[in-house]
Order: sequence, then C-alpha cells, then structure tokens
Amino acid sequence: MRIKVEVTQEHIEKGLQSNVADCPIALAVAQAVGGYACAHGGGIYLDPIHSMRANLPWRARVFMGRFDRRGKRWVKPFKFWLVVP
Repeated sequence: MRIKVEVTQEHIEKGLQSNVADCPIALAVAQAVGGYACAHGGGIYLDPIHSMRANLPWRARVFMGRFDRRGKRWVKPFKFWLVVP
C-alpha cells in the first residue's frame, strides 16, 4: 500500500530536532495514517511496539538529517509516497 505524506510548514514549526516521535516526518506520517508514527534510522514505525516498519524514501531521510543537524530554517515543506508493507 502507498500513502501520500505531506510535510507542511506546521509540521516543521511543531517538530523537534532529534526527537523520533515529534520530528516533522513523524508528525506528517502520523497525520497521514491517522495514528502512531516514530521515525528512526531511515525508517518509520507505524505502531507503538515497533513491529510494523516502512522504509523512508531518500528525500525524507535527507530532510530528517538536515532538520536534525541544522534546524527549521534549512528545510521546506514537501510531499512523498510512503510504501507500507
């Protein structure tokens, strides 16, 4: 299944650097799936016990690294497709 994820300026503003559950990617995915999301190590966990994991596309990984290292001023809203197994 493919899910369209949109990281908005609101997600960026609310997001916290180096926080797996409250980074902009996790906030956007949680909104898209209507539930839990936790971004970690190039992937996103979609359940609290971390049994369902989807790989993040390269563009989302680059965004996460830039956001964590440099902060909100260095990233922009974008969209990506998340492939959920």
